[in-house]
Amino acid sequence: VDDLEFRRMVYDSKVLQTKNFSSWNWNVIQELLEGPLLNGKQLDELVKSTKFIRRLLIFYRPLRLRFSNVNKGSRLSHRYIQVGCQFFRTLTSTSVGMKILADDTKIIPQLASLLFRSMERNTTDNIININTLKTKVVDGYFKFVGVLTQSSNGITYLKKWSFFTVIYKMFENSCPISLKFLLLTLPELDLKYSGHCRTIMGKSLVYPQEDIRIQATQNLGEKLIQLHNSNPMVSDIVKARDFSNLQRYSMEMLTRQLYD
Repeated sequence: VDDLEFRRMVYDSKVLQTKNFSSWNWNVIQELLEGPLLNGKQLDELVKSTKFIRRLLIFYRPLRLRFSNVNKGSRLSHRYIQVGCQFFRTLTSTSVGMKILADDTKIIPQLASLLFRSMERNTTDNIININTLKTKVVDGYFKFVGVLTQSSNGITYLKKWSFFTVIYKMFENSCPISLKFLLLTLPELDLKYSGHCRTIMGKSLVYPQEDIRIQATQNLGEKLIQLHNSNPMVSDIVKARDFSNLQRYSMEMLTRQLYD
């Protein structure tokens, strides 16, 4: 879109006119994230000249109790999660977006701390617990983490805040909240870009708790089907090799499950 249309879309989103997120036009926000803001130049311009991106970042910060305090089933709850996924997808797609993430010391660090504390049974003032997983949209954060595993840039960002260490901790004890976190994490992991994700899947396939093994097996089967349906162009040698290696890994892991 041209500059005039871009400015009109930003204005129509209502993000700059009010801090009240329920008054924002979330359809327009998603259109911006899926289109103009994938252009690093327009994203950079927006960051330097407005508070648009900052307000979105604040909305998704766990301890700001905005997104994290939205009730499941409320009118826009699903849209907030959709837009959040696209927000992280957009930010990890350009160097400008990665700088925005690098400068943000809240969303993923706060999430990592809250999950870790919850697994340590420290639930005092912890907004992520068994009850909020049932009543609030906080399980959307696991989808955001999943989006970050879908690119090398996202993996780099997760590593920066040692988020994989938090996921590995989910295996260390069998308290209900750890198992719940693991069940929410497994379907979201992309196996292409990080050995950590493949290791986590492998550990889940042999985990003592049967629910975890079944979930991991189902997820791996689904990912194998996705791989089959998205066979890369043979002319792209590197992608074809990576595809072949991932397909082989998935087949080997699923074959091993036949003996469980």
